[in-house]
Amino acid sequence: MPATLKAATVRKGRGLMVVVLLVLGFLTVSAVATAEPKEALSVTVADGILSLEAVDVPLDQILIKIGEAIHARVVIETVLAADLAKARVDTSFTRLPVIAALRRLLQGRQYVMMFGPAGVDEVRIYVDGTSGYRELTAPGPMKKSRPTSIPMAAGPPDDPVEVARLRQTALSGPDASGRAEALDELSSIRDTKLLVDTLAQVLARERDSKVLQTVFEVAAQLQDHRIPPEALRTFVRSDRDGTPRAQAVELLTDQAGDDRATRALLQSLATNDVSAEVREAAKTALGNLEGPPPRPASEIPHARVRTNPAAPGSR
Repeated sequence: MPATLKAATVRKGRGLMVVVLLVLGFLTVSAVATAEPKEALSVTVADGILSLEAVDVPLDQILIKIGEAIHARVVIETVLAADLAKARVDTSFTRLPVIAALRRLLQGRQYVMMFGPAGVDEVRIYVDGTSGYRELTAPGPMKKSRPTSIPMAAGPPDDPVEVARLRQTALSGPDASGRAEALDELSSIRDTKLLVDTLAQVLARERDSKVLQTVFEVAAQLQDHRIPPEALRTFVRSDRDGTPRAQAVELLTDQAGDDRATRALLQSLATNDVSAEVREAAKTALGNLEGPPPRPASEIPHARVRTNPAAPGSR
């Protein structure tokens, strides 16, 4: 091979190698850039109304940001620290009341809120309270010492027009997601009696599992007023899907306690219900009821009302 041709071939080969290396380098950089998640978090609060934009953000970081924005403490049971750090959140909403926004972010978790003159003062997230607590956010500089008990909120006055709109949407809105969101927002109103009445009406007519899930989550947080046991028993006996009926069984036994009508229903469900999920929930509920069926008050001399042993603070 002539020397000039050989040199040209070598130069051509080196040039091709350089091009290949450049392409590989570009692809590597692109792959790394693509693989890296782009976390983004924006929280704005004004006059008790919260807007949030979160892209692949740990739940604990969102709670810290909200706590800072509303000047409230966020306290978690120690055992939840790793779980809240791993839970990634992709969501956005605009102009939700702070309480409704927190309910949405904490769906499926146990929590309580403490309220002060300015609104939410503390959010406490827990499992069973046995592993101790830690604080995610420091109290604001103007905060005073807080009581250990968790009182119900005073909160701002309800807007009757907005409440009526939300109630109408929750009861007869055409879109299931819209009905669930309306219930979520309605959960922050001061008129808990009206809220309970709305929840009972939704139970009587609703069939969408997502909406029913919201009903049970909201109902589980109520303290002063509760869904009438008969409304829950009627729902449990209905032809709804097994999952929401099993949830209703849990709520019924938690709120109604061990009364004769509830125990009789649970015994029937445990053996005869068509849903395995409902049968299992009924068996679990029966196992949690201690002792024989309660006697009617008319048969007990000087009968007195007893507290629900499952209620917070009753131990």
